[in-house]
Amino acid sequence: MPEDSGMSRTGQIPLLELLESLARAANEAHTPEDAMRTCLAKICAYGNWVLGRLGIYRPGQHEGFPERSLWYPDNTARFESFIAASLELRYFRPGGQFIAVVAHEKIPVWIPDIARTPGFGRGTTAIDCGLRSAFAFPVIVQNQIAAFMEFYGEEPREPDRPLLDKIGSVGSQLARLIERSSAEAVQAQLAAIVENSEDAIFSRDLERNILTWNGAAEKLFGYSAAEIIGKHISLLVPSDQVELATQVRKKLMLGQSVPPFDTVRLTRDGRRIEVSLSQSPIRDAAGRIVAASLIFRDISARKRAEEKIRQLAHYDNLTGLPNRALLYDRLERAIGLAKRERYEVALMFIDLDRFKSVNDTLGHAAGDELLKIVAERIQGRLRASDTVARIGGDEFLAILPKIPDRGDVTNVATKILDTLSSPFKLGSTGQTATIGASIGIAIYPTDAEEVDALVKAADRSMYEAKQTMNSFRFYSTSTRQTG
Repeated sequence: MPEDSGMSRTGQIPLLELLESLARAANEAHTPEDAMRTCLAKICAYGNWVLGRLGIYRPGQHEGFPERSLWYPDNTARFESFIAASLELRYFRPGGQFIAVVAHEKIPVWIPDIARTPGFGRGTTAIDCGLRSAFAFPVIVQNQIAAFMEFYGEEPREPDRPLLDKIGSVGSQLARLIERSSAEAVQAQLAAIVENSEDAIFSRDLERNILTWNGAAEKLFGYSAAEIIGKHISLLVPSDQVELATQVRKKLMLGQSVPPFDTVRLTRDGRRIEVSLSQSPIRDAAGRIVAASLIFRDISARKRAEEKIRQLAHYDNLTGLPNRALLYDRLERAIGLAKRERYEVALMFIDLDRFKSVNDTLGHAAGDELLKIVAERIQGRLRASDTVARIGGDEFLAILPKIPDRGDVTNVATKILDTLSSPFKLGSTGQTATIGASIGIAIYPTDAEEVDALVKAADRSMYEAKQTMNSFRFYSTSTRQTG
């Protein structure tokens, strides 16, 4: 047959019909491997090749011996010794004349006569099995070999030029199928990752309508995908977070970076939840921003832990009042503000009278209960802008910023003495305790202008009040006022 004939060597089917059938196989196959198996069989039938092989490389391998080899036809007993020889790695190393060239140079190779081809490594075994000619071509994906097919005939044969000219298109079709399948596999993996993620992940369009919604989002926000997809994202945004959400959205639509940040969102039942939010734009093939993806992580547990740590660091574990460290911080800020706005700050040093006798007679549990009630009573006599702290034992400090005059401080001190001298009913013992308090008062800036000095002045005044008990004293170097 002439070399440029479009008919097979046996005249079974025209080359054009072969190419059409191969194209259908590539389009209709469920997997790239199915398509290549079909192509292997059809090319064998077209060229009357008695033996064919499909070699498949695993993703990322691209060289050496293929991960899998599939032979055609099903009954290959006659070629058992040749197939065994074909499993040797050495035939795939550079320097060979057949499959090594296909694998490394990525081009089709035709061997007209194996017996007359020096360097055909399996030549002796091939001839013993009645194989005299060979043909192979690669399937190239992104310039790397993904698979190859090789075919063997029983008689020497000259190259089929039309087939060689067209076989590259067959390889390209299979390559596109592999790429598409790989892309679909990656998309499926990404979809599975998104769906199984512990983070709530969803997307919204430019009009802020929700497009996708994973299982974790349903769990976090309480909406099913059927309920929320197509709805406006404002359903999730509390009113006090709208301005921040708007600012972030504007940055995102301009393609600017938006670092993850903590915020608050609403659940289906209106409950506020603290979340960490990451956002990124979704672009089309032209690079235009067409949507946005959002990832929410529930940080309620983290916030509770942070709040617990803050409580331990800055609040008294027994009474819940600020501790010494927080009190000093607030006093320093109060003095700084008073210095700028030119007003006075009063500091009260409150020490309980006869508290030791309660501990000694009723026990420490009763003493602890008493301290909690004392804290509540003192707070009940102060303004919301005032601060009372327990600084240790039975000692308390109270900050009264922006006092109109000393008469107001006197009224507060009197109310505190009255409430602390009233009997305390202790549920833990069923008994009643009666104590009192001694209060020392120092005024900024008259008595001191620094935090430590002001505390010392209040402490000294309290010591003076302690001499008569259940009384208060203003700090003075010459005059002491008794309540």
